[in-house]
Amino acid sequence: MTVIFKYISYMLPFMFMAIPIFLILRFFHLKSKNKIIKFNYLHELALLIFVSFIIGLSSVTILPAFKINGFEIEFITDGNGSINLIPFKVFSDTYKTLFLEKNINYFLINVIGNIIMFLPFGFFPALLWKPATLSKAVFTGFLCSMFVEICQLHIARETDIDDLWLNASGAALGFLLYKILEKFLPDKVKKFKF
Repeated sequence: MTVIFKYISYMLPFMFMAIPIFLILRFFHLKSKNKIIKFNYLHELALLIFVSFIIGLSSVTILPAFKINGFEIEFITDGNGSINLIPFKVFSDTYKTLFLEKNINYFLINVIGNIIMFLPFGFFPALLWKPATLSKAVFTGFLCSMFVEICQLHIARETDIDDLWLNASGAALGFLLYKILEKFLPDKVKKFKF
C-alpha cells in the first residue's frame, strides 16, 4: 500500500497545479463561445476532476522521472526503462511475485493499478458527453494507453504491451460504473451532461 500512496502523493501536486490553469482556460473558452450563460456547474466540476486526473496520471506515466534537490531539478535517465512485448506475460509475472516471492506490490501496481487508473477514461466521457457506448469507452482507453506506452519508450519508464488490455479493461469497467449510476440515478446523471 505504501507504493500506491507514493504514486498518489506524486500525482497530487500536478493535479492541484492544473486546477487554476484549467479554470482560466475554461473561462476564456466558454466566454469566446458565448456559453457562459448556459454554464452547467456539475458538468464543469466533473470536467475539472477528469482533466486534473489526466494531468496527475501524466505525471507518473509520460513525464520523465525527476528529483528536486534544492532549486535544481534532476531528471532520472538511468531508470528501469524495460520493454515487454510478450502478451499476457503479466500472468506469469503475477504468479511469480505473488505466490513464489510472496510480494503483493507487483499485482497491486501492474494489474489492479493499471485497471483502476483507467476507470475515469470510461466513466467521465460517458458522464459528460453523449452518446456513450462500451465500444467507445474501450477504444478510448486503448488509444490513451497506447499513447502512454509509446511515450514511455523514450523515457526511463517501463513499457508493457499488457498495459494496453489492462487499461482498456479499466475504461470498460468505468463505463459499466457509469451505466450502473445511470440506471439507479438517471435524473442525477443527466444533470452532468452539457
